[in-house]
Amino acid sequence: MVHISRWVIWAILLVSLGIIWYANILGLWYVTFLVGIALTGLPVRGGVAAFLSASVSAAGWGLPLAWMSRTGHMHAAAAAVSAMMGFGTKLWWVVDAITVLTGLLLGLAGTWLGRAVLALVRPSCTVHEQNLGVADSPDDYIASGDEW
Repeated sequence: MVHISRWVIWAILLVSLGIIWYANILGLWYVTFLVGIALTGLPVRGGVAAFLSASVSAAGWGLPLAWMSRTGHMHAAAAAVSAMMGFGTKLWWVVDAITVLTGLLLGLAGTWLGRAVLALVRPSCTVHEQNLGVADSPDDYIASGDEW
């Protein structure tokens, strides 16, 4: 595994956040999935990569909502969608929560796909490569003088 600085990882995460944010402004919601795939290449463990991808994706969808809610127009749109969903106009935050959850799941799905493809591409270690001293047959022990 390649070791890179934490600052480089933070820079990659901030650039990813900016890409997701700008892509959502352009209506390119599927870019979150592609960023999740790209974040698979970070030299971190699988669980950490999934956490980072979920965090960046949720922030990439949630921060623009928070920014637009400062103007007050976002609450009116979210209240209208909430009313159409049958929640009433006072539960506008449910629409925002569903939106952030959608972004989070898109990023996780991309990371999951990336990890699955990497597992197919990378050769897996076998027992022989690990050199654990496991015998294939009783003859191997007999030849070495050990008891079976």
